[in-house]
Amino acid sequence: MDYTPFQDMPDAKALFMTDRGSTYALFEDQTTQRNRSGANHEDKSTGLQQRSGKTVFLDRDSMNKIGMTFQREDVATRFLPILDSENKPTGRAKLELTQDHTYRPSKLVQGKFVMGEPQLLKAGTVLAEVPYSTKPAVGMHPVEIMRSDSPIGDKGRGIHFGSKITEIVERAKERAASKAIGGGGGMNPMDIEKVPGKRPLKMAQGGMVDKALSGNWKVL
Repeated sequence: MDYTPFQDMPDAKALFMTDRGSTYALFEDQTTQRNRSGANHEDKSTGLQQRSGKTVFLDRDSMNKIGMTFQREDVATRFLPILDSENKPTGRAKLELTQDHTYRPSKLVQGKFVMGEPQLLKAGTVLAEVPYSTKPAVGMHPVEIMRSDSPIGDKGRGIHFGSKITEIVERAKERAASKAIGGGGGMNPMDIEKVPGKRPLKMAQGGMVDKALSGNWKVL
């Protein structure tokens, strides 16, 4: 897989690859588009996928905390940014119930699991809270949000939880601006100056790039 489908997209501010070989473009409006690899998937289909509604980036532990429950078809949940008192993003997000959920806790007694009495969790209960970033980083996972809710029976199809990022290429202008802004950020588009035309890219982790595509896009 390669970055060729994205090289002439003027609003793409960064490109990255995941360890299954899929490549992505991250756009100015905090959306992404994936060029899918079928490697290590049961579904071997490839090619450009639907552009996300928004994309954020989670570390592995945070992704598991959100993804494992969001993809359960017996629990109704939604994934939302946590806002401050001024309605601004805090750099944290939550998974909460959208319907009441009854479960039976279990505990290990003398080598056997014993079920407890049914417990009720009300709609609105926060099941997990995690930090997120609006910038890709090697070792993090892209979380492409098409629909933030997962109703009963849905299996979380509104969010694509991507594989670990192994490589990043970004435009030099955005890299300098994002350094000045600092970490964190929200699910809304980042406030980065837009410069028309194509600009050369630099590696997100620093250093030189040694292989180039046409149109001034450079990759590792």
